[in-house]
Amino acid sequence: MSLPDDAELVRQCAREGSQSAFAILVERHAPLVHSVARRLTGDTDLARDVTQRVFLDLLNKVSQVWELIEKQRSSGPAVLSGWLHRASRYEALELTRSERRRQARERQAMELLMQDSGEDPFWETVRPVVDEALDSLPEPDRRALLLRYFQGAGFREIGAALELSDDAAQKRVSRSLERLREQFAARGITTTAAALGVALAAHAVEPVPIGLADQIAAAVWTAPRSGLVGSSKMASAPQDSASTNAFSASLPVAAGLAVIALLGALLWLARRDGPATPVPESGSMVEEVAATPAVENAPGVAPSGATNEEQQLQLLVRSADSRAPVTNVLVVPYFTTERTQLLPTQFSDAFGRAEVTYPTNASVLTIDLRLEGYADTRLSWNRTRGLTIPAVQEVRLIRAPRIGGLVVNIAGVPLTNTMVQLHLPDGRPEIAQVESHTCELQIVTDSEGRWSTARVAEELFSRFEGTPWRKDHLSHGWTRFANQPEAIGQLLAGTYVFTLDTGLSFRGRVVDEFDAPVSGAVVLLGDYLSNQHSAQTTNNGEFVLG
Repeated sequence: MSLPDDAELVRQCAREGSQSAFAILVERHAPLVHSVARRLTGDTDLARDVTQRVFLDLLNKVSQVWELIEKQRSSGPAVLSGWLHRASRYEALELTRSERRRQARERQAMELLMQDSGEDPFWETVRPVVDEALDSLPEPDRRALLLRYFQGAGFREIGAALELSDDAAQKRVSRSLERLREQFAARGITTTAAALGVALAAHAVEPVPIGLADQIAAAVWTAPRSGLVGSSKMASAPQDSASTNAFSASLPVAAGLAVIALLGALLWLARRDGPATPVPESGSMVEEVAATPAVENAPGVAPSGATNEEQQLQLLVRSADSRAPVTNVLVVPYFTTERTQLLPTQFSDAFGRAEVTYPTNASVLTIDLRLEGYADTRLSWNRTRGLTIPAVQEVRLIRAPRIGGLVVNIAGVPLTNTMVQLHLPDGRPEIAQVESHTCELQIVTDSEGRWSTARVAEELFSRFEGTPWRKDHLSHGWTRFANQPEAIGQLLAGTYVFTLDTGLSFRGRVVDEFDAPVSGAVVLLGDYLSNQHSAQTTNNGEFVLG
């Protein structure tokens, strides 16, 4: 029994929705389409993509093709072949141009990112519009990025703040970075989500000048609440007449008086406080505070700089080996009442000091300390387990050995701009202890596929795990290094190798209940334990995931 000709098969597809007829058409004409695509793209994978696109286009336009065949019946079976040849050529050329543009964009982004100069040219490109782009994001995306890159929160803290699991928080940040990339693209700046993540991590927040925060807080607190400069609160603050005359000559009267008040307050603070006092040696201040009843047990009494609803903890951060103050340590505090909430992040000053203000009713106060070269350290006081939050806490950071390695694909080619994640599988300690070491890191490989860090305490080597992640590749999951006899030595030598498999590509189409294509739908690939991939459908309802 002979098979129906092309015209009959197209009719069955268009009028009867016959899947078997369409399958015969694909089998019959796939060699033609694939050959054209292979010649024009010069790439087997791209040729496969083109072939799939052409037949998907045929399915979408099968009614129009049937009408074309009906009008040109005298041309015989060549009508469909001609349509497929033209469609194959168009799709192949379009996909080739698109692929070249994508590769050029990625090269440009990586060149900007990897240039070795005093200034980061990529950051200088995005810096003028980064805050505008962030402000244009939906609130959930903006919050996720602010927590991650502006407050230095780990995925555990982000999850607690947004009421998500750790893995869901990581996926939220990844999707938010992609939406931020789209905002930059709308402003004419081409980049990748990974490059943005690296730039934000390096440049989004920088330490303020020493003492500036204290001066501003005191000056603003001293300024009149009602905006009337002549209030009694400001009348007691001395003023510098030369400074006030200089400003009042160039500003309107009201603005000039406000500046006078602020300058006067700053001058008064400078004379009152005098030079900064060095951090006391270990034991002196801590022992003095220990001998004083805890502030939380004294109703109606609030420490300096805090209200009756707040309390204050001063951190003294030192190096364990030299006992010298450690500056520029990222301090990430968060507390728990009914739920966990982040507090403002800050950096330790030149004397290793940082002040954390937290609610009096906090049941748990946790502070993460992070600085390259020292082991990530966590301080945690759980009042429900009998721990008392002190007014002053000294913490000594231990040095962390440098570990690192290489990320390659299955062919042994180094993979640049690939994320390496390190963590503790059992999370934060559950026992009632104040100080512990943590590990929750993300490092991006350099132009040679290498990564390194010096933030993991040696005591965690028997517990911590790692995995690489790249959007277009497949990971083998988390690796517990202690289970591999040679792994720890290779990490310390910087020679440990992660291998990623080439990822698969998934293509499809989203339709509604009437079989009409749905455009703008978001398709997700992944599960709770993996990094999700996402794609948005085109006007024809098509999507590509990989």
